[in-house]
Amino acid sequence: MIKILIVISLYSFLSSCSPSGDIYDTDDNHDVKDEYSQNGQDNDAEDEDSDSETTDSEEDGNSYDVLVSSVSELNSITGLKPGSIVALKDGIYEDSKVSLRGDGTENEPIVFISETKGGVIFRGKSSMNVYGSHVIIDGFRWENPSPDASGYVFKFEKTSSHCVLRNSSITGTGTEQDAEHDSKWISIYGTGNTVTHCSFEDKRNIGALCVVWLEKGKPAEHVISYNHFTRPMTLRDSKNSPINGQETIRIGDSSTSLQDANCIVEHNYFYHCHGEEGEIISNKSCGNIYRYNGFHESKGTLTLRHGNNCKVHDNYFLGNNISSTGGVRIIGEGHVVESNRMEKLGGDGYKSGLCVVRGEKNNALNGYAPVKSAVVRNNVFIECKLAMHLNYKGSSNQTVAPVGVTISDNTAIAKSSSSYVVKYEKTTIEADIRWSGNTLYGKFDNNIFGCKLETVKPDIPENKYDMDKIRANAGIVD
Repeated sequence: MIKILIVISLYSFLSSCSPSGDIYDTDDNHDVKDEYSQNGQDNDAEDEDSDSETTDSEEDGNSYDVLVSSVSELNSITGLKPGSIVALKDGIYEDSKVSLRGDGTENEPIVFISETKGGVIFRGKSSMNVYGSHVIIDGFRWENPSPDASGYVFKFEKTSSHCVLRNSSITGTGTEQDAEHDSKWISIYGTGNTVTHCSFEDKRNIGALCVVWLEKGKPAEHVISYNHFTRPMTLRDSKNSPINGQETIRIGDSSTSLQDANCIVEHNYFYHCHGEEGEIISNKSCGNIYRYNGFHESKGTLTLRHGNNCKVHDNYFLGNNISSTGGVRIIGEGHVVESNRMEKLGGDGYKSGLCVVRGEKNNALNGYAPVKSAVVRNNVFIECKLAMHLNYKGSSNQTVAPVGVTISDNTAIAKSSSSYVVKYEKTTIEADIRWSGNTLYGKFDNNIFGCKLETVKPDIPENKYDMDKIRANAGIVD
Protein backbone atom coordinates (compact mmCIF):
# COMPACT_ATOMS: atom_id res chain seq x y z
CA MET A 1 0.00 0.00 0.00
CA ILE A 2 1.42 3.33 -1.03
CA LYS A 3 1.34 5.81 1.81
CA ILE A 4 -0.28 9.07 0.71
CA LEU A 5 -0.03 12.18 2.85
CA ILE A 6 -2.19 15.11 1.93
CA VAL A 7 -1.36 17.99 4.26
CA ILE A 8 -4.40 20.22 4.53
CA SER A 9 -4.43 23.93 4.95
CA LEU A 10 -4.32 24.56 8.68
CA TYR A 11 -5.93 27.95 8.22
CA SER A 12 -8.97 26.62 6.38
CA PHE A 13 -9.41 23.81 8.88
CA LEU A 14 -9.29 26.06 11.92
CA SER A 15 -11.58 28.66 10.44
CA SER A 16 -14.37 26.09 10.35
CA CYS A 17 -13.86 25.01 13.98
CA SER A 18 -15.99 25.93 16.97
CA PRO A 19 -15.52 25.00 20.64
CA SER A 20 -17.91 22.81 22.60
CA GLY A 21 -17.82 20.98 25.92
CA ASP A 22 -19.46 18.19 27.91
CA ILE A 23 -18.18 15.76 30.51
CA TYR A 24 -15.92 13.00 29.24
CA ASP A 25 -15.79 9.80 31.27
CA THR A 26 -12.61 7.96 30.28
CA ASP A 27 -12.42 4.24 29.69
CA ASP A 28 -8.91 2.97 30.35
CA ASN A 29 -9.37 -0.10 28.19
CA HIS A 30 -10.36 1.60 24.91
CA ASP A 31 -8.08 0.85 22.01
CA VAL A 32 -6.72 4.06 20.53
CA LYS A 33 -7.87 3.45 16.96
CA ASP A 34 -11.21 2.03 18.08
CA GLU A 35 -11.93 5.13 20.10
CA TYR A 36 -11.09 7.40 17.20
CA SER A 37 -13.45 5.35 15.03
CA GLN A 38 -16.23 5.78 17.59
CA ASN A 39 -15.62 9.50 17.41
CA GLY A 40 -16.36 9.53 13.66
CA GLN A 41 -12.78 10.12 12.54
CA ASP A 42 -12.20 6.93 10.59
CA ASN A 43 -15.37 6.55 8.55
CA ASP A 44 -14.49 5.84 4.92
CA ALA A 45 -17.98 6.59 3.60
CA GLU A 46 -18.03 10.02 5.23
CA ASP A 47 -14.54 10.78 3.93
CA GLU A 48 -15.57 10.11 0.34
CA ASP A 49 -18.42 12.64 0.50
CA SER A 50 -16.64 15.26 2.56
CA ASP A 51 -15.25 18.46 1.09
CA SER A 52 -12.54 18.52 3.82
CA GLU A 53 -9.26 16.81 3.08
CA THR A 54 -7.61 14.71 5.77
CA THR A 55 -4.17 13.31 6.35
CA ASP A 56 -3.96 9.59 6.92
CA SER A 57 -1.24 7.29 8.18
CA GLU A 58 -3.09 4.03 8.61
CA GLU A 59 -0.05 1.87 7.86
CA ASP A 60 1.49 3.02 11.13
CA GLY A 61 -1.73 2.82 13.12
CA ASN A 62 -2.48 6.57 13.42
CA SER A 63 -5.06 8.56 11.52
CA TYR A 64 -5.60 12.29 11.94
CA ASP A 65 -7.26 15.41 10.61
CA VAL A 66 -4.35 17.81 10.96
CA LEU A 67 -0.61 17.25 10.66
CA VAL A 68 1.57 20.04 12.02
CA SER A 69 5.30 20.19 11.41
CA SER A 70 6.54 22.15 14.42
CA VAL A 71 5.87 22.81 18.09
CA SER A 72 5.16 26.48 17.38
CA GLU A 73 2.48 25.45 14.88
CA LEU A 74 1.07 22.97 17.39
CA ASN A 75 0.94 25.65 20.11
CA SER A 76 -0.89 28.04 17.81
CA ILE A 77 -3.89 25.77 17.33
CA THR A 78 -7.10 27.08 18.92
CA GLY A 79 -10.80 26.52 18.40
CA LEU A 80 -10.63 22.83 17.52
CA LYS A 81 -13.93 21.10 16.92
CA PRO A 82 -14.91 18.17 19.18
CA GLY A 83 -13.61 14.97 17.66
CA SER A 84 -10.59 16.60 16.02
CA ILE A 85 -7.37 14.56 15.83
CA VAL A 86 -4.16 16.58 15.56
CA ALA A 87 -0.78 14.97 14.87
CA LEU A 88 2.72 16.35 15.37
CA LYS A 89 5.24 15.38 12.71
CA ASP A 90 7.68 12.66 13.77
CA GLY A 91 11.03 13.79 15.04
CA ILE A 92 13.21 14.60 18.03
CA TYR A 93 12.28 17.86 19.74
CA GLU A 94 14.84 19.47 22.05
CA ASP A 95 13.89 21.93 24.83
CA SER A 96 10.37 22.30 23.48
CA LYS A 97 7.52 23.87 25.45
CA VAL A 98 4.18 22.48 24.31
CA SER A 99 0.79 23.91 25.32
CA LEU A 100 -2.30 22.00 24.20
CA ARG A 101 -5.79 23.47 24.38
CA GLY A 102 -9.21 22.16 23.50
CA ASP A 103 -12.75 21.44 24.57
CA GLY A 104 -14.16 18.17 23.39
CA THR A 105 -17.28 16.33 24.41
CA GLU A 106 -18.03 13.04 26.09
CA ASN A 107 -18.36 11.23 22.78
CA GLU A 108 -15.93 13.34 20.80
CA PRO A 109 -12.78 14.22 22.72
CA ILE A 110 -10.02 16.21 21.06
CA VAL A 111 -6.95 14.04 20.48
CA PHE A 112 -3.27 14.96 20.11
CA ILE A 113 -0.97 12.26 18.74
CA SER A 114 2.33 11.75 16.96
CA GLU A 115 2.46 11.30 13.19
CA THR A 116 3.19 7.60 13.70
CA LYS A 117 3.10 5.60 16.90
CA GLY A 118 6.08 6.51 19.07
CA GLY A 119 7.45 8.82 16.39
CA VAL A 120 7.70 12.00 18.49
CA ILE A 121 10.44 12.20 21.13
CA PHE A 122 10.98 15.17 23.45
CA ARG A 123 14.36 15.69 25.10
CA GLY A 124 16.14 18.12 27.40
CA LYS A 125 14.07 20.87 29.00
CA SER A 126 10.90 19.93 27.17
CA SER A 127 7.53 20.13 28.87
CA MET A 128 3.84 19.87 28.02
CA ASN A 129 0.84 21.68 29.51
CA VAL A 130 -2.78 20.69 28.94
CA TYR A 131 -5.72 23.10 29.23
CA GLY A 132 -9.43 22.56 28.64
CA SER A 133 -11.68 19.55 28.86
CA HIS A 134 -12.00 16.11 27.29
CA VAL A 135 -8.56 16.23 25.68
CA ILE A 136 -6.54 13.05 25.03
CA ILE A 137 -2.75 13.12 24.71
CA ASP A 138 -1.66 9.83 23.21
CA GLY A 139 1.64 8.19 22.36
CA PHE A 140 4.35 10.76 23.11
CA ARG A 141 7.81 9.98 24.49
CA TRP A 142 10.15 11.96 26.70
CA GLU A 143 13.78 10.88 26.97
CA ASN A 144 16.23 12.09 29.62
CA PRO A 145 14.31 15.17 30.73
CA SER A 146 16.34 17.94 32.38
CA PRO A 147 14.84 19.82 35.34
CA ASP A 148 14.10 23.48 34.67
CA ALA A 149 12.21 26.35 36.25
CA SER A 150 8.82 24.88 35.29
CA GLY A 151 9.33 22.00 37.73
CA TYR A 152 7.55 19.36 35.64
CA VAL A 153 7.67 17.40 32.40
CA PHE A 154 3.91 16.97 31.90
CA LYS A 155 1.18 18.98 33.58
CA PHE A 156 -2.60 18.97 33.64
CA GLU A 157 -3.40 22.61 34.39
CA LYS A 158 -5.89 23.89 36.97
CA THR A 159 -8.41 24.59 34.22
CA SER A 160 -8.26 21.02 32.89
CA SER A 161 -11.02 18.49 33.41
CA HIS A 162 -11.57 14.94 32.21
CA CYS A 163 -8.38 14.93 30.17
CA VAL A 164 -6.22 11.86 29.55
CA LEU A 165 -2.53 11.11 29.15
CA ARG A 166 -2.06 7.60 27.79
CA ASN A 167 0.30 5.28 25.94
CA SER A 168 3.16 7.67 26.67
CA SER A 169 6.53 7.25 28.37
CA ILE A 170 9.21 9.14 30.27
CA THR A 171 12.64 7.66 30.84
CA GLY A 172 15.61 9.17 32.62
CA THR A 173 18.14 6.38 32.16
CA GLY A 174 20.68 8.67 30.49
CA THR A 175 20.52 11.48 33.09
CA GLU A 176 22.91 12.17 35.95
CA GLN A 177 22.10 11.83 39.65
CA ASP A 178 20.79 15.19 40.86
CA ALA A 179 19.86 15.89 44.47
CA GLU A 180 19.74 19.67 43.99
CA HIS A 181 17.15 20.34 41.27
CA ASP A 182 13.66 19.23 42.27
CA SER A 183 11.18 18.42 39.53
CA LYS A 184 8.12 16.28 39.08
CA TRP A 185 7.64 14.27 35.92
CA ILE A 186 3.84 14.38 36.16
CA SER A 187 1.88 17.19 37.86
CA ILE A 188 -1.88 16.74 38.01
CA TYR A 189 -4.20 19.67 38.71
CA GLY A 190 -7.82 20.16 37.69
CA THR A 191 -10.60 17.60 38.08
CA GLY A 192 -11.28 14.14 36.77
CA ASN A 193 -8.06 13.71 34.80
CA THR A 194 -6.47 10.35 34.00
CA VAL A 195 -2.96 8.97 33.53
CA THR A 196 -3.20 5.48 32.08
CA HIS A 197 -1.16 2.86 30.23
CA CYS A 198 2.05 4.86 30.51
CA SER A 199 5.60 3.85 31.43
CA PHE A 200 7.84 5.87 33.75
CA GLU A 201 11.38 4.63 34.15
CA ASP A 202 14.45 5.62 36.15
CA LYS A 203 13.90 9.10 37.54
CA ARG A 204 17.32 10.18 38.82
CA ASN A 205 16.71 13.65 40.25
CA ILE A 206 15.03 14.70 43.48
CA GLY A 207 11.27 15.17 43.56
CA ALA A 208 8.23 12.90 43.47
CA LEU A 209 7.64 11.25 40.11
CA CYS A 210 3.87 11.84 39.95
CA VAL A 211 2.02 14.39 42.11
CA VAL A 212 -1.65 15.22 42.50
CA TRP A 213 -2.01 18.85 43.61
CA LEU A 214 -5.21 19.76 45.44
CA GLU A 215 -7.14 22.99 45.10
CA LYS A 216 -9.17 24.29 48.02
CA GLY A 217 -12.75 23.12 47.97
CA LYS A 218 -12.36 21.08 44.78
CA PRO A 219 -12.19 17.25 44.93
CA ALA A 220 -9.60 16.09 42.41
CA GLU A 221 -11.16 12.74 41.43
CA HIS A 222 -8.23 11.76 39.21
CA VAL A 223 -7.39 8.22 38.09
CA ILE A 224 -3.88 6.76 37.86
CA SER A 225 -4.21 3.33 36.29
CA TYR A 226 -2.38 0.58 34.40
CA ASN A 227 0.98 2.33 34.51
CA HIS A 228 4.46 0.81 34.80
CA PHE A 229 6.67 2.56 37.36
CA THR A 230 10.38 1.90 37.96
CA ARG A 231 12.59 4.06 40.18
CA PRO A 232 15.61 2.01 41.29
CA MET A 233 17.96 4.86 42.24
CA THR A 234 18.05 6.33 45.76
CA LEU A 235 19.64 9.74 46.26
CA ARG A 236 21.45 9.97 49.61
CA ASP A 237 22.74 12.75 51.85
CA SER A 238 26.22 13.18 53.32
CA LYS A 239 25.37 10.63 56.03
CA ASN A 240 24.32 8.08 53.39
CA SER A 241 20.68 8.36 54.42
CA PRO A 242 17.96 8.47 51.75
CA ILE A 243 16.84 12.03 51.02
CA ASN A 244 13.17 12.78 51.57
CA GLY A 245 11.00 13.57 48.56
CA GLN A 246 11.62 10.63 46.22
CA GLU A 247 8.15 9.12 46.23
CA THR A 248 6.78 7.46 43.12
CA ILE A 249 3.27 8.86 43.67
CA ARG A 250 2.10 11.55 46.06
CA ILE A 251 -1.51 12.66 46.40
CA GLY A 252 -1.80 16.01 48.17
CA ASP A 253 0.56 17.61 50.65
CA SER A 254 0.54 18.55 54.33
CA SER A 255 -1.37 21.79 53.82
CA THR A 256 -4.24 20.05 51.99
CA SER A 257 -4.10 16.77 53.89
CA LEU A 258 -7.58 17.03 55.44
CA GLN A 259 -9.22 17.74 52.10
CA ASP A 260 -11.06 15.12 50.05
CA ALA A 261 -9.17 14.12 46.91
CA ASN A 262 -11.21 11.02 46.00
CA CYS A 263 -8.56 9.71 43.61
CA ILE A 264 -8.20 6.12 42.42
CA VAL A 265 -4.82 4.42 41.96
CA GLU A 266 -5.36 1.00 40.42
CA HIS A 267 -3.80 -1.77 38.32
CA ASN A 268 -0.34 -0.18 38.39
CA TYR A 269 2.93 -2.11 38.49
CA PHE A 270 5.67 -0.79 40.79
CA TYR A 271 9.00 -2.48 40.18
CA HIS A 272 12.16 -1.57 42.12
CA CYS A 273 10.54 1.71 43.15
CA HIS A 274 13.10 2.40 45.87
CA GLY A 275 13.28 6.19 45.76
CA GLU A 276 13.55 7.38 49.35
CA GLU A 277 13.21 3.78 50.63
CA GLY A 278 10.34 4.95 52.80
CA GLU A 279 7.23 5.98 50.89
CA ILE A 280 6.54 4.41 47.51
CA ILE A 281 3.13 6.05 47.56
CA SER A 282 2.60 8.97 49.93
CA ASN A 283 -1.06 9.60 50.67
CA LYS A 284 -1.61 13.14 51.94
CA SER A 285 -5.34 13.65 51.46
CA CYS A 286 -8.69 12.00 52.17
CA GLY A 287 -10.97 9.53 50.46
CA ASN A 288 -8.50 7.89 48.09
CA ILE A 289 -8.66 4.28 46.90
CA TYR A 290 -5.61 2.11 46.19
CA ARG A 291 -6.50 -1.23 44.61
CA TYR A 292 -5.26 -4.04 42.33
CA ASN A 293 -1.69 -2.72 42.24
CA GLY A 294 1.47 -4.83 42.27
CA PHE A 295 4.45 -3.75 44.38
CA HIS A 296 7.36 -5.91 43.23
CA GLU A 297 10.67 -5.81 45.12
CA SER A 298 10.15 -2.13 45.97
CA LYS A 299 11.71 -0.63 49.08
CA GLY A 300 9.28 1.25 51.30
CA THR A 301 5.53 1.16 51.80
CA LEU A 302 2.22 2.44 50.59
CA THR A 303 2.10 5.11 53.29
CA LEU A 304 -1.11 6.70 54.53
CA ARG A 305 1.00 9.62 55.77
CA HIS A 306 -1.70 12.30 56.15
CA GLY A 307 -5.44 12.37 55.62
CA ASN A 308 -8.35 10.13 56.55
CA ASN A 309 -10.82 7.60 55.20
CA CYS A 310 -8.71 5.94 52.55
CA LYS A 311 -9.12 2.36 51.39
CA VAL A 312 -6.28 0.01 50.45
CA HIS A 313 -7.52 -3.29 49.08
CA ASP A 314 -6.57 -6.18 46.80
CA ASN A 315 -2.96 -5.15 46.29
CA TYR A 316 -0.05 -7.59 46.01
CA PHE A 317 3.22 -6.78 47.77
CA LEU A 318 6.03 -9.19 46.86
CA GLY A 319 9.44 -8.51 48.40
CA ASN A 320 11.38 -11.72 47.73
CA ASN A 321 13.20 -11.11 51.03
CA ILE A 322 14.87 -7.89 49.82
CA SER A 323 15.64 -5.59 52.75
CA SER A 324 13.31 -2.62 53.38
CA THR A 325 10.50 -3.97 51.19
CA GLY A 326 7.27 -3.30 53.06
CA GLY A 327 3.50 -3.17 52.83
CA VAL A 328 1.14 -0.54 54.29
CA ARG A 329 1.74 2.09 56.98
CA ILE A 330 -1.32 3.59 58.71
CA ILE A 331 -1.51 7.11 60.16
CA GLY A 332 -4.78 9.02 60.63
CA GLU A 333 -8.46 8.14 60.92
CA GLY A 334 -10.95 5.83 59.27
CA HIS A 335 -8.61 3.90 56.99
CA VAL A 336 -9.48 0.41 55.73
CA VAL A 337 -6.79 -2.08 54.72
CA GLU A 338 -8.26 -5.32 53.47
CA SER A 339 -7.76 -8.30 51.17
CA ASN A 340 -4.12 -7.49 50.40
CA ARG A 341 -1.33 -10.05 50.13
CA MET A 342 2.09 -9.28 51.63
CA GLU A 343 4.63 -11.94 50.77
CA LYS A 344 8.31 -12.34 51.73
CA LEU A 345 8.70 -8.68 52.63
CA GLY A 346 12.15 -7.92 54.05
CA GLY A 347 11.35 -4.82 56.11
CA ASP A 348 10.42 -4.31 59.74
CA GLY A 349 9.54 -1.34 61.93
CA TYR A 350 7.69 1.15 59.77
CA LYS A 351 8.50 -1.00 56.74
CA SER A 352 6.72 -4.07 58.10
CA GLY A 353 3.93 -5.76 56.20
CA LEU A 354 1.57 -3.59 58.25
CA CYS A 355 2.67 -0.74 60.50
CA VAL A 356 0.16 1.06 62.72
CA VAL A 357 1.86 4.21 63.96
CA ARG A 358 1.61 5.97 67.30
CA GLY A 359 0.41 9.57 66.94
CA GLU A 360 1.29 12.98 68.35
CA LYS A 361 -0.84 14.99 70.77
CA ASN A 362 -2.19 18.10 69.05
CA ASN A 363 -0.28 17.17 65.95
CA ALA A 364 0.52 19.75 63.30
CA LEU A 365 -0.64 19.10 59.75
CA ASN A 366 2.84 17.87 58.88
CA GLY A 367 3.06 15.73 62.02
CA TYR A 368 1.71 12.30 62.95
CA ALA A 369 -2.05 12.24 63.44
CA PRO A 370 -3.27 9.60 65.91
CA VAL A 371 -4.70 6.42 64.41
CA LYS A 372 -8.43 6.11 65.02
CA SER A 373 -11.07 3.66 63.78
CA ALA A 374 -8.79 1.75 61.42
CA VAL A 375 -9.94 -1.59 60.00
CA VAL A 376 -7.44 -4.30 59.03
CA ARG A 377 -9.15 -7.41 57.73
CA ASN A 378 -8.81 -10.39 55.41
CA ASN A 379 -5.16 -9.71 54.62
CA VAL A 380 -2.55 -12.43 54.11
CA PHE A 381 1.05 -12.09 55.33
CA ILE A 382 3.36 -14.85 54.15
CA GLU A 383 6.88 -15.34 55.56
CA CYS A 384 7.60 -11.64 55.99
CA LYS A 385 10.43 -10.46 58.21
CA LEU A 386 7.65 -8.94 60.35
CA ALA A 387 3.98 -9.12 59.43
CA MET A 388 2.70 -6.44 61.81
CA HIS A 389 4.31 -3.74 63.92
CA LEU A 390 1.67 -2.07 66.09
CA ASN A 391 1.81 1.14 68.13
CA TYR A 392 5.09 1.94 66.40
CA LYS A 393 6.98 4.99 67.68
CA GLY A 394 9.32 6.84 65.36
CA SER A 395 10.13 9.69 67.75
CA SER A 396 9.67 10.72 71.38
CA ASN A 397 6.83 13.08 70.36
CA GLN A 398 4.66 10.15 69.31
CA THR A 399 2.83 9.39 72.55
CA VAL A 400 -0.79 8.76 71.49
CA ALA A 401 -1.70 5.09 71.07
CA PRO A 402 -4.13 3.93 68.36
CA VAL A 403 -7.82 3.89 69.29
CA GLY A 404 -10.67 1.82 67.90
CA VAL A 405 -8.55 -0.41 65.66
CA THR A 406 -10.08 -3.67 64.41
CA ILE A 407 -7.79 -6.49 63.24
CA SER A 408 -9.90 -9.38 62.01
CA ASP A 409 -9.76 -12.49 59.83
CA ASN A 410 -6.15 -11.99 58.75
CA THR A 411 -3.65 -14.78 58.16
CA ALA A 412 -0.05 -14.07 59.18
CA ILE A 413 2.49 -16.89 58.86
CA ALA A 414 6.09 -16.27 59.92
CA LYS A 415 9.01 -18.21 58.47
CA SER A 416 9.19 -20.34 61.62
CA SER A 417 7.74 -20.56 65.10
CA SER A 418 10.81 -18.71 66.43
CA SER A 419 10.34 -15.72 64.09
CA TYR A 420 8.27 -12.74 65.11
CA VAL A 421 4.94 -12.38 63.37
CA VAL A 422 3.62 -9.43 65.43
CA LYS A 423 5.34 -6.81 67.55
CA TYR A 424 3.46 -4.46 69.83
CA GLU A 425 5.09 -1.50 71.56
CA LYS A 426 3.69 -0.84 75.04
CA THR A 427 2.55 2.60 76.19
CA THR A 428 1.28 4.03 79.47
CA ILE A 429 -2.20 4.01 78.01
CA GLU A 430 -2.36 0.90 75.86
CA ALA A 431 -3.74 0.88 72.35
CA ASP A 432 -7.38 0.01 71.82
CA ILE A 433 -7.12 -2.91 69.39
CA ARG A 434 -9.84 -5.52 68.93
CA TRP A 435 -8.80 -8.90 67.57
CA SER A 436 -11.01 -11.58 66.03
CA GLY A 437 -10.72 -14.52 63.69
CA ASN A 438 -7.00 -14.15 62.93
CA THR A 439 -4.60 -17.01 62.16
CA LEU A 440 -1.17 -16.13 63.59
CA TYR A 441 1.92 -18.33 63.40
CA GLY A 442 5.19 -17.21 64.97
CA LYS A 443 6.17 -15.14 68.01
CA PHE A 444 4.06 -12.26 69.30
CA ASP A 445 6.09 -9.63 71.15
CA ASN A 446 4.05 -8.13 74.04
CA ASN A 447 0.92 -10.17 73.48
CA ILE A 448 -1.14 -8.24 76.03
CA PHE A 449 -4.26 -8.99 73.97
CA GLY A 450 -4.13 -12.72 74.62
CA CYS A 451 -4.17 -13.59 70.94
CA LYS A 452 -4.01 -17.30 70.16
CA LEU A 453 -0.94 -18.45 68.24
CA GLU A 454 -0.85 -21.53 66.03
CA THR A 455 1.58 -24.22 67.19
CA VAL A 456 1.78 -25.93 63.80
CA LYS A 457 2.59 -23.94 60.68
CA PRO A 458 -0.63 -23.58 58.67
CA ASP A 459 -0.88 -24.23 54.97
CA ILE A 460 -0.07 -21.12 52.97
CA PRO A 461 -3.26 -19.70 51.45
CA GLU A 462 -3.58 -19.88 47.69
CA ASN A 463 -2.32 -16.80 45.91
CA LYS A 464 -5.12 -15.21 43.90
CA TYR A 465 -2.77 -12.55 42.50
CA ASP A 466 -0.42 -12.89 39.55
CA MET A 467 2.46 -10.38 39.46
CA ASP A 468 3.32 -11.32 35.89
CA LYS A 469 -0.23 -10.53 34.83
CA ILE A 470 -0.21 -7.21 36.68
CA ARG A 471 3.04 -6.32 34.90
CA ALA A 472 1.75 -7.45 31.51
CA ASN A 473 -1.40 -5.32 31.80
CA ALA A 474 0.46 -2.18 32.87
CA GLY A 475 2.33 0.22 30.61
CA ILE A 476 1.95 1.21 26.98
CA VAL A 477 -0.64 -0.64 24.90
CA ASP A 478 0.74 -1.83 21.56
